[in-house]
Parts: sequence; C-alpha cells; structure tokens
Amino acid sequence: MLEVSNFLDQEDLNTFVNFANEIDKIDTAPCKKSHWEIRADGSTLNVIRVAPYKYNLMKDKYHPNVPVALQDDLYGNLEKFWNKYCPIVEQHAKTIIGDSFDCSGFRIFLQYTDMEEDYGFHSHPLDVLVGVLYLTPEKSTGTIFRDRTLSWEVNKLVLFKGDIEHNFVNPNDAHKRFTLNFFFR
Repeated sequence: MLEVSNFLDQEDLNTFVNFANEIDKIDTAPCKKSHWEIRADGSTLNVIRVAPYKYNLMKDKYHPNVPVALQDDLYGNLEKFWNKYCPIVEQHAKTIIGDSFDCSGFRIFLQYTDMEEDYGFHSHPLDVLVGVLYLTPEKSTGTIFRDRTLSWEVNKLVLFKGDIEHNFVNPNDAHKRFTLNFFFR
C-alpha cells in the first residue's frame, strides 16, 4: 500500500474540485453512488447505483440529473488528467506491483458517494491495482481496511492491490464524498 500527499498540481486539483462542487449542488436522488468513467479503449460510461448497491445499477453515458455539457466537459478533463498523470501513477505503482506494471488496461473515474452512505467491504479481484484520490469534502473518512482506516486528506492518492478488502463511507450529512478512482487489470 502506498499513500502520496499533494498528488495533483493545484490547477488540476481545482478543476476536479470544481466539478465536484457543481455536482454536489444537484439533487441526484435516488442515486446513492455514481461515477463517470473512461476506459483504456476510450469508451465512456456513467454508472448509477441505488441502494442496495449490488443489485440496483444503471449504466449509460450520462447521469439523468446532471447537465450533459457538464458531463462532456468532465469526460474531457478525465482524459487530459490521465494523459498527464499516467506516467506518475505508473512509477508509484511499480513500487507495489513491480517493474512489469504498466498503465494499460486502466479505468479511471470521478465518483461520488451520497451523504451518510456506507458502501460496505468489497475487493476488486480482477484488478491488479486500485487507486483512490481524495477530492472533497475537506473532512471525511478515508479508505477503511480490515486492519486500519487511512486518514482523509484532500489531494492524497492511495494505491493498493485489488484483492485487498476495503470500504468507504461518507459520514457527512451536508455534502457528497468525491474521489478519483483508478483500476488496472
């Protein structure tokens, strides 16, 4: 496991925090968790989850409650982000996985978890590596593992192997919890 503080430069952090703040203002009910995803093949996808998470799932390019122009801009910025930061993520990932690691087969997305939601323990056994970059709010709960909870720090990247069970919660009663997440196969 690896934690990297101050991962994004300030301009890029501000870009994603601004997206998060705009989406945070929107009533996204009944969605409890959603993400905007870009995959290695260039495809885009929005995934909406309604509790209970494992069963109520909708997939489309766009979230029905969020303006399309905002989502298109978000997808473009995710692609720019990945082109800029992939080599940095790859360098950090090699300290966990080894020198053979590369960023091909990635998925990256901006994700939110609604207020006062607990996702539950899970793993990503098909993914070699998982990354989580904390964005907003200023105070929240970091990633929870069976043996510890990481501190929440805006702009901190956490990398860990996909087979490690983890959980995330949003104890905040006023704001959604936003992260940039990476998955590598």
